[in-house]
Amino acid sequence: MTDFGKILEEWDGIRSRGRSEGRSSSDFERMVDGYLDMEESRSKDDEREQAEHGGVNPRSLKIESTLDLHGMRAQAAEISLRHFIDESYRRGWKKVLIIHGKGNHSTDGPVLKDTVMQVVRAHPHAGRHGVPGRSLGGSGALWLVIK
Repeated sequence: MTDFGKILEEWDGIRSRGRSEGRSSSDFERMVDGYLDMEESRSKDDEREQAEHGGVNPRSLKIESTLDLHGMRAQAAEISLRHFIDESYRRGWKKVLIIHGKGNHSTDGPVLKDTVMQVVRAHPHAGRHGVPGRSLGGSGALWLVIK
């Protein structure tokens, strides 16, 4: 669903930074149209995914297992994650949660997050993925559909 509050905040932010000069209502309409186009694209993706998963939107699937990688080094996390995805596939789980942390304590940035993304992009049983809600870890975690 389109968040018009977010659109208005962005527009107000542009205007408050002095960028409103030369902007018209048609500029605002184009910005809204851009958001609607993105929303339509997401909607089509959701329809395709629902068809692939027996009419169920993967975002609404229940998380069936969780892997917490906190405190691991990248190589150990990679091995654990590959094993976890394989095991999830064997058990027939449809959706899992991977907690990698936000990388706040890493001197070189979020090492585990980058490692998780590399594994997820390459693994044959890793499907659609996304950032869960705040209650499940927000940007410090990733939900993953097993295919």
